[in-house]
Amino acid sequence: MDKKNLILVDYDCPSQWKFVDGLSKSTKEPWEVKKLVSNANHSGKFQNIIRYLKYFWLPFTVFLRRDRYKRVIGWQQFYGLILGFYCHLFHIKNAPEVYIMTFIYNRKSSKLGGVYERFIKYCMTSDAIKRIIVFSKNEPKYYSDIFGVDDSLFTTSELGIEDVSDKYEVSDNGRYLSAGRSNRDYDFLIDNWSDDKDLDIICDTLNASEKENIKIYTSVHNEEYFKMLSECHAVILSLKDKNVSSGQLVILQAMMLNKPVICTENKTVANYIESGKDGLIIKKDVKCLEKALQYIEENYLELTKKARERFVNKYTEYQMGLNIGKIIKGE
Repeated sequence: MDKKNLILVDYDCPSQWKFVDGLSKSTKEPWEVKKLVSNANHSGKFQNIIRYLKYFWLPFTVFLRRDRYKRVIGWQQFYGLILGFYCHLFHIKNAPEVYIMTFIYNRKSSKLGGVYERFIKYCMTSDAIKRIIVFSKNEPKYYSDIFGVDDSLFTTSELGIEDVSDKYEVSDNGRYLSAGRSNRDYDFLIDNWSDDKDLDIICDTLNASEKENIKIYTSVHNEEYFKMLSECHAVILSLKDKNVSSGQLVILQAMMLNKPVICTENKTVANYIESGKDGLIIKKDVKCLEKALQYIEENYLELTKKARERFVNKYTEYQMGLNIGKIIKGE
């Protein structure tokens, strides 16, 4: 029996997935997709327990049938890491090759954080895991230093997303939008936001007080999120740690829908925004924020045009599939 190639996904990806098209073309082999939605809700303890159980359950079902698979891509990082964990724990030889995508790690100083870090290292040092694919050039060294592993375990690719711009009517309601939970510094944004501009924040883990011109949404997902994104004036992201990979997904979604982005300095986003041309990267400083908001207003149409062009040329799912396939083939 010929062994199959498999992608483990944590959201309801389309049946005709452009990422698979690019991956199949690049590897010259077919790929199957196995879905288990796990990352839709982080808003409560019960939801988090369910999410963690799913992280372990889907890889376990693959582990039990591991002889059927040649390669497995963990689109959700924990699906790939925990498959590596099972192979490591039971000393499995001839395991399928595991490639991990969307890897993000935020270091925690607590005792529990130390246990979590050792667990991640145990998973990633499984012989089954061949590459961990990250989305910025600084990350291989950054993560190899944290975990004490060779940086050759990591490799880089540019992120790509599905182009769903034809599903939404792009408009401009004059409101800025900030979204996401990982590595966000909403305190800076809320404390220093201009009184004469409106801001919507979408984050299901944010516990903060609204202001007259700032609205916080904790239960906006999927279609409703994209509708808000398509109707906003521009997107702004304030990030905490400059070294941690974060913000790329929202940036690309904004570019896809012709929205300019302001983002505070981060080594990852520097790979996705050409500051001053298709968006802005600024220091996390009140005066820099004020100047950025002014720059957006003065150059709005040109920024929106260039943002869309950059997305189409570099950041589609099909292009990412081609890139990941080349990594798997060792090209």
